[in-house]
Amino acid sequence: MFAFFVSMEWKFFCNFVKLILNQMRMRYWLFPGNMNRFRLDDFIKDYGFIEWNPLRYKNHIQVGDIVFIYVGAPSKRICYQMSVEKVNIPFNEWFDDRSYKIPPSNAWSATPDELMVRLKLIKKVNSPFLTFQFLNENGLSGANWIREIKDENLLKYILKHI
Repeated sequence: MFAFFVSMEWKFFCNFVKLILNQMRMRYWLFPGNMNRFRLDDFIKDYGFIEWNPLRYKNHIQVGDIVFIYVGAPSKRICYQMSVEKVNIPFNEWFDDRSYKIPPSNAWSATPDELMVRLKLIKKVNSPFLTFQFLNENGLSGANWIREIKDENLLKYILKHI
């Protein structure tokens, strides 16, 4: 009977450690950028960062995670590698990027009750191997929404060509 309880406690401990390690590990994300709605190149060139609304992933994205920004037409490729510098940024701390919208607008990109993340530029990417065609051939099913990159083959491919 004693061995049963020791075994159960050990299993609980192992599951707890796995949970903690999973929360601590760096994650890789793909964010979609729309150059027809925001002058992303200009903003990153001017400031070296961008703030983004991570939508339903706000509780999963952590400081230190890596974000690849995939830009749609006409580029249709990964154009930036960023790192998450800050999470859960409240409305009163948002950087005012409204003049970079296309067309410029007084409206904010999110509602004041939403939290933003700040992405710091690691490098601008210009690889011909990170187009949608190549990414799709290596496991990407779509690039129109924020997603965590969980496919190990896709991640290895991106990191090889970044």
